[in-house]
Parts: sequence; structure tokens; C-alpha cells
Amino acid sequence: AIIGKSLDGVITSWNPAAERIFGYTAAEAIGQPMQLIMPPGKEGEEAEILALIARGERVRHFETVRRHKDGRLIDVSTTISPIVDEGGRVCGASKIARDITARKAAEAELARYRHNLESMVEERTAALSIAKEAAEAASRAKSTFLSNMSHELRTPMNAVIGMSELALRR
Repeated sequence: AIIGKSLDGVITSWNPAAERIFGYTAAEAIGQPMQLIMPPGKEGEEAEILALIARGERVRHFETVRRHKDGRLIDVSTTISPIVDEGGRVCGASKIARDITARKAAEAELARYRHNLESMVEERTAALSIAKEAAEAASRAKSTFLSNMSHELRTPMNAVIGMSELALRR
């Protein structure tokens, strides 16, 4: 969307892309204040932007939220440049706005997937830790069992061997 506005924030031009993005026709938007597309709580942004433009500064790649005619919020990336008259004085601003709602939704979905993946890794790590502890406990139990069985077998065998030696001596 390409939108022209005066230094007091009144819309002076509104192209067909602006109509598609924001839902207002050029006839509805031209002559209206920029608050037409400002959601509640974002009014202060416009004053800051107009102050920068009035000083001849350019606002590059500014991401914000604007309101569609039907009330839904639209994520936009904007670049705003001053418009100067023949005398070199700033007389308005030219705003280029791109709808980045789909990109923001994809980023949010990616963040959800990343969070979900991190949760799954944590769960799997905890399960593996429990399995490792169980395997170590089983190994200790096996070692204890073999040690006990060895002792239990050796003791009677020693007695049998000892008795056999005594019987052989007689």
C-alpha cells in the first residue's frame, strides 16, 4: 500500500493496494486522519512518526499493527519518507505498508513448534534418564545376585570338598 499524508496526519492519497489491505476505498480514506486505521493504544505512534517526518527524517522498516475496516488487526511493515515541496520544505509523508500478517502467523506457528519440540526433548530426556537409572539398578541387582549366588554355592561346595578330603584321608 502507498499512502500519502499531510504533516497533521490527514490522508492525502490512497492507492488500490491500500484499499485491499485496509478495506477502505480511496473515497472513504482520503481526507480522514490516519487514526482511521490505528488500533486503540497505537495513536502515540503516529505523533512520533509525524515528528520525525517533520524534521525530514525517514522511518525505515517499522513493524506495527493497523486496523482493517472490519475491525481485525493487520501486522504491517512500513517505511515512511518525507515529501518535500519545491522550496525543500517537508509538506507531508509517503508511507509504504506491506501486510506481513501471514509471515507473523508463520513465525508464531514456528515458535509454537519450537516450544513443542523443546517440551518433547525434555520429556524424552527425562524418560531416558529414568531408563538409565533403571538399567543401572538392574545391573547392580544382577551383580548383587551373582555375588550372593556365588557365595551361596561356594560355602556348601567348600563343605563338600572339605568332607571329601577328610573321607579320602581315612
